[in-house]
Amino acid sequence: MQGCKREINWFAYGYTSLSKQFYREKIANQLSDDKIDFWLADCFEFVELAVNHSYKRLGVASKLHDELLENTNCGTAVLTTAIKNKPALNLYRKKGWEVIKKDAPIISKDNLQVIMGKLLNGNHFNFPEQYKYKNET
Repeated sequence: MQGCKREINWFAYGYTSLSKQFYREKIANQLSDDKIDFWLADCFEFVELAVNHSYKRLGVASKLHDELLENTNCGTAVLTTAIKNKPALNLYRKKGWEVIKKDAPIISKDNLQVIMGKLLNGNHFNFPEQYKYKNET
């Protein structure tokens, strides 16, 4: 469309995680069988959340996060983000996400990720210790 300038200022998306999906299998390859059973059995994959720089620090990311998750009936959610993405990590921690695995080479060893999980839809018990990330150092 000539002469028409359109911008996307923010978006978020995710989907129900199913066995044999590409990214789910990448995540599963990083987890123990117990963690796979706990986190991926009834799981929503929180895939992407992006906000145009002009709209950052206005609560847009927080609202997108909440609206995306309130429309799922899964029991858990998982996401990955770069280990150096401090703004994302801070937002997710504020929203109740737990680190499941740190330094996970989901796609490549050159781009390490953090795998995070969140209980959804009334699952408000404390995370069992065996399903949390344990710092081995």
